[in-house]
Amino acid sequence: MADYQMNEKLESSTPESFAGSEDNDDSEHEYRQQQAKHILNKVFQALSITPIIDTRNTGALNRDVTRAIQGIRKLADELCHVPSAKTLKSNVTLLTTEENESLIDGLKRLFDSSDYDDQVRLLTLSPPTWGRVQIENFFFCNEWQSRRALEIRGSFGILATPTNFSGNPRINPLLADEIQAFYQEDVISRQTSNKKDVIHVKKQLIPVRFMNFTVGQAYAVFLKKLKDRDSLESVSRGMFYSLKPNQQSSYIKMIKDQADEHETIVVHMDFAENHTLLAQNEIMQAHWTNQQATLFTVHIKTAKEKHHSLIIISDYLAHDVEFVHTAQSIISDYVQSIYPTVKRLNYVSDGAPQHFKNNKSILNLTYHQVDFGIPASCSFSATAHGKGAVDGIGAAVKYRATRRVLSGTTSDAILTPEDLYKFTQSDSSMNVFYMDQKRIKNHCEKYQLLNRWNRDKPEGWINRIRSQHQFDPVGIKK
Repeated sequence: MADYQMNEKLESSTPESFAGSEDNDDSEHEYRQQQAKHILNKVFQALSITPIIDTRNTGALNRDVTRAIQGIRKLADELCHVPSAKTLKSNVTLLTTEENESLIDGLKRLFDSSDYDDQVRLLTLSPPTWGRVQIENFFFCNEWQSRRALEIRGSFGILATPTNFSGNPRINPLLADEIQAFYQEDVISRQTSNKKDVIHVKKQLIPVRFMNFTVGQAYAVFLKKLKDRDSLESVSRGMFYSLKPNQQSSYIKMIKDQADEHETIVVHMDFAENHTLLAQNEIMQAHWTNQQATLFTVHIKTAKEKHHSLIIISDYLAHDVEFVHTAQSIISDYVQSIYPTVKRLNYVSDGAPQHFKNNKSILNLTYHQVDFGIPASCSFSATAHGKGAVDGIGAAVKYRATRRVLSGTTSDAILTPEDLYKFTQSDSSMNVFYMDQKRIKNHCEKYQLLNRWNRDKPEGWINRIRSQHQFDPVGIKK
C-alpha cells in the first residue's frame, strides 16, 4: 500500500507536459528521481539521518535506507507494546534490503533441495509470530510439515531433529523386503491348518500364517543373520528381541535351502485333519453320519525357488504306516518321472508315532531303495514345531470344497471322497491323486509289509526312537 501511495504521489506531481510525450522519458525519469529524493530526505530528517546529497553513492544510500527501515521498525514495536527482548539488538549487523532478499531466497532454495525431515527442521527457523498458514504460504510446504515444525520448535527449540515417536524409523526398502521374506520362512512362521483361516489377496486364496517364535526370538535370529554376512543394515529393536531357533528347525531349513533336483529333493509330508463331507441342506441326523475323507498333503522342494504341491485324497481313514508306505510309492514315482537324475529323497515330517516315527516306518525306510528304486532318509521336526506348507495345502483344499458346497446348488454337492478328488482336480493347480482302500490293500500285499514287519523285526527294535530326529539308512535294517 505504501508503494502504491508513493507511486500515486509521484505521478500526481508529474507535469502535464510529460504525461503524453514519449520523447521526454529521460526528463520524466530525472523528475521522478528528484521527487523520490525529496520524500526520502523528509523521512531521514524525521529519523535524524543525514539527508541524501549525492545519489551516485549507492552504498551509503542503501545503508541509510536500511537504518531508516530499522528505525521505523523500532517505532512500530514501541507503538505495539512489543517487549524489548523481542526487538533487535543494536549491535546486530544491519543488512540491506537486497541482502535480506538474497538470504531469504537462499533459505528457500535450501528448503527445496532438502529431504523431508530436514525440511521440517528448516521450518523451525520461521518467525515466532508466524502461524501454520503463514509458514505454508511462504515455504510452499504441506500442512503436516508446518504443524510438525511448530510442535518441534515449541518442545525442543529451533533446528531440532524430528523424532519418530512410533519408534520405527524408515528402513531400506530392500531390507524391508528381506524381512518380509524372513517371516515367510517355515522356521519362523507356519501356515494354518484351519480351512477357515484363508484370506483373499488379488482373488487368490492365501492361508493365514502364525509365528512359531515370539517376535523377540525372531528378531535375534534376524540380527544374527545380518551379523553373519557383515551387513551394515540395522533394524529397530521394536520389531524383534532375542534368542534363536532350535537345532532341528535350523537343520530342516538348511536341507531345504540345499535341495537340488540332481542330488537330494526334500519331501515334506503330513496328514491333514480328515475333511467332513457336508451337504448344503442336510437334515439334523446327517450331522452324526457324515462321511469323511483323508487328506495327505505333500510339499516337494527341488530348489530355492522351485517346489511342487501334492495332495492325496482317500477313503481310507486310518492314519497308519500302510497308508504312508502307499503314499511314498506315489511320491517316488512322481518325483522320478519329473527328475530322473535325482539321487536321494529326504522326507520331512512331524514325530507322530502312529504313522511316522515308529519302528515299522523306519524299517520301511531301509527298504526304500529296494521298493521304489531310490534311497531316502527322514528328518523329524521337534515337539511343538508348528505348521508348515503342507498344512496350508490342506487348509486351501478344505476351504474351496466347503465353499463350493455351501454356496452352490445340489449339483455341486461333494458326498464322497471320490467326489472331493474330482472337484479338487478340476479346481486346483496342485497335483491331486486318489488312493482308495483297495489300492492300499493291494499295495501292502505286493510288498508283503506284514510279513516284513514280523520276519525282519530287529531284536528290541530301535531303542528310544522318540528321542531320535534323523534317520539315514545304510542298508536293509541298518
